[in-house]
Amino acid sequence: MLFIVGNLDTSFAFYHDALGMEVVMQPTTYSPNAMLMGLFNAPPGAQSRWTTVRPPGSPLKIDLIEYKDVDRKPARPRFQDPGAVSLNLFVRDIDSLIARLRETNARILSTGGQAVHVGNPENGSREIVVQDPDGFFIGITQRAPLPENTAPATSNVIGEDLEFVVADIDQAIRIYQDVLGFKYPPSKFTLSVPINDGRGTPGAQSRTTQARVPGRTGNPLFSNLVFTEYKDIDRKPVHTRVQDPGTATLSMNVTDLDATVKALQAAGVEVISKDGAPVGKASRYLVLRDPNNIYLELYQNSPANKK
Repeated sequence: MLFIVGNLDTSFAFYHDALGMEVVMQPTTYSPNAMLMGLFNAPPGAQSRWTTVRPPGSPLKIDLIEYKDVDRKPARPRFQDPGAVSLNLFVRDIDSLIARLRETNARILSTGGQAVHVGNPENGSREIVVQDPDGFFIGITQRAPLPENTAPATSNVIGEDLEFVVADIDQAIRIYQDVLGFKYPPSKFTLSVPINDGRGTPGAQSRTTQARVPGRTGNPLFSNLVFTEYKDIDRKPVHTRVQDPGTATLSMNVTDLDATVKALQAAGVEVISKDGAPVGKASRYLVLRDPNNIYLELYQNSPANKK
């Protein structure tokens, strides 16, 4: 997963220091990279730097990328806007994490900065909603009873999923299930109950569907992709460029890049990479954007790199 950020140092501190994510790669220095610039079709002269973090024990890696020497317009969608992105974390101890967030002056959206009960109030499950420095939403939930998991015993975070707000769930299912192989169950609209006003969607209805990333095994709390659609509330679709802070890119390995891209284009997904062509001579990469401003980085490994 790639998150485009406005200030890499600030975002790194939020994800590492406040949320307790593992460092996979330390922040780099600015550099131009012809391959990456072509892949994402960034404007000439742009430079970028990045770091990689992940929830402990999770296969999900999050690349935080900052551009410079290029025009940037931050995107800060509301929770209900198609294109809004949430990283939902499941934790053992929500109170200790809230304390860390307060120490780093994180923006806590839930009223009073307090975790509130979700679901049956008697079961003890609690949640809080925060926002990272670039407007990505972070939902933090402590379930009760604590679900089985394979996260390290030293990790407060025991699971995660990615949630994208879409204009039309049925359209999203046609793209992600029919073309990319996610298995999404049908979903109906229900009254959307804001988490103590943290999501700011009073009176709205929503429907949500969730699926596991194809091929992923192990901890069922990891590697889920969630789509949510709202109605009965004002919505403004997000439309960003690759360099704009608040832009998210979902990275996926595919077995047949050319066939997958052709099927995605037929489903209304736009190719973004320069000249519409993959980059790389062995492993090949291509970036697209779906109708909900979700960027997709698809790659096909060369036979030598396949495991």
